[in-house]
Amino acid sequence: MNEKVSVNKAMLIGHLVVNLPCGIVLFGPPGICFYFYQRGIIPLLLLLLSIVIAFCLAWGVWSLMITKWRIWAFSNVRNVRELKKRAIDERLIWPDYSVFEKTEIRSKSEQKTIQKLEEKLNRKMNILWIILYPINLKLDIQN
Repeated sequence: MNEKVSVNKAMLIGHLVVNLPCGIVLFGPPGICFYFYQRGIIPLLLLLLSIVIAFCLAWGVWSLMITKWRIWAFSNVRNVRELKKRAIDERLIWPDYSVFEKTEIRSKSEQKTIQKLEEKLNRKMNILWIILYPINLKLDIQN
């Protein structure tokens, strides 16, 4: 794909592809079990068990889908730094080195792809730092 996607569009796709399925998995089965519990068809224990299982399954869905979205978004958005900041702010992804970031399920090839994309982002940030650092020094000296 040669055409770059805006940060807003990538975030929208991220919420639709990652959070929507997670929400369906998280609330669907417990909602159905609650309906049956209210009718006296299933016991409370089964309802509580459905909540725990749904939470675990939703986390699993997130762990799989976020990796796919991250690779797609980081490859197709021009301003990856802004995308990453927004994704963290909107709680689509976890901050770097977070314990929860380590729960993302990645194949070896996906891990390599993400590392390459992160290295590319870091190179751009280093270049930006080299360009802006002298300007910051001048501002500090003048103040």
